[in-house]
Amino acid sequence: MLAKVSLGHDMPQFMKKKQFKYGLLILMLTMFSFAMVHAGWNFNRIAFSMFRFMTMSLAIGILMGVAFKPRSWCVVCPMGTGTSLIMNAQKQGQALKPVVNITQTKTDKKDDRAA
Repeated sequence: MLAKVSLGHDMPQFMKKKQFKYGLLILMLTMFSFAMVHAGWNFNRIAFSMFRFMTMSLAIGILMGVAFKPRSWCVVCPMGTGTSLIMNAQKQGQALKPVVNITQTKTDKKDDRAA
């Protein structure tokens, strides 16, 4: 749908850099956190805060899709950036797992040496 009205320009290079993506992620998480704190435990205020956050994200996505290529928002989307950070952290965590099983008892270790 945006392909019909998109200007088709390339995004500026600075928007494709990790620093920009991380900055946008931090900005949006900060704004969302403040909204949640101000909403308190009121369900309607929490729901409105989330609705406002999603609407703002949609509006930015549409504006970027018109100004640049249709899927430009997907390149800088904080959800994708956050997901990639979590996946990288999980991969690093798997690489750092200990080789020796910590729950192994002393008798098990003696049996392993005898074999």
